Amino acid sequence: MAGLHTKKTVIVAYTVGFVMIMGCLIIKQKPQATEISEQLATELDLPVEEVKEQSKTFEQVVEQRLKPKRAVKNRSRFPLDIAEAPEQGVYHIYTAQGLEDFISSHTDKPVVVKFANKKACSPCKALEPTYLLSAKFLAHKAYFAQIDEGEFDDLDYFAELAPIIPAFKIYIDGEVVAAKEFQGLRSRTHLKEEIEDAQQEHLRKKAASGG
Repeated sequence: MAGLHTKKTVIVAYTVGFVMIMGCLIIKQKPQATEISEQLATELDLPVEEVKEQSKTFEQVVEQRLKPKRAVKNRSRFPLDIAEAPEQGVYHIYTAQGLEDFISSHTDKPVVVKFANKKACSPCKALEPTYLLSAKFLAHKAYFAQIDEGEFDDLDYFAELAPIIPAFKIYIDGEVVAAKEFQGLRSRTHLKEEIEDAQQEHLRKKAASGG
C-alpha cells in the first residue's frame, strides 16, 4: 500500500510540474494585444520601430497602407483609360478618367454604361451575350460601354457608382439620367425601352429648366 501511495504521489507531482511548465510557456509566448509583431511590420512594409511607436490597431495600420495605393493609379496595369476600339460594339473603360472622358466626348447619342464583374458575378456572366446583342442592334440609338470591376483602377469609385451589380447608367449630354439607373438582368427590348425613357426624361428636365 505504501508503494502504491508513493507511486500516486509521484504521478501527481509530475502532472502538477508539467502543467506549471506549460503555463509558463504560454504566458511567455502570449503577445500583448497592443503590440504588432515584426512579421506584421514586414508584411505591411513598415519599419518595425515605426509600427511599435504607433498606438494603432491592426485594421488602422492596414487602412493606412491601402489608401496611398488607392490614390495612385498603377499605369502598368491600366495603361489605357479606354480601349482603342470597341469590342463587338462595346467600349471597355478601365479608369475613372476614362469614364469621364468617354461620357463628355460622346454627346450626340445616349451612353449606356454597364457595371459588372464577369469573373465573380454569375448574373453578370449571364448578361454578357444580351448586352453584346444590344450593342449590335441598338447602335443607332446609343453608345454602349462597360466597366469590369476586376479591370478598373478605382474600386472605391466603382462601388460608389454601382453598389449592386450588374448595374446600368444612362448618360445624355454628359450627365447621368438619375431616373434611369437600374440593376439586374435586362433583355435587349428592355434596354431599348430604358434608352427611350431616358431620352424623354432628359427632354422633360430640359424643358422644365427652360433649356
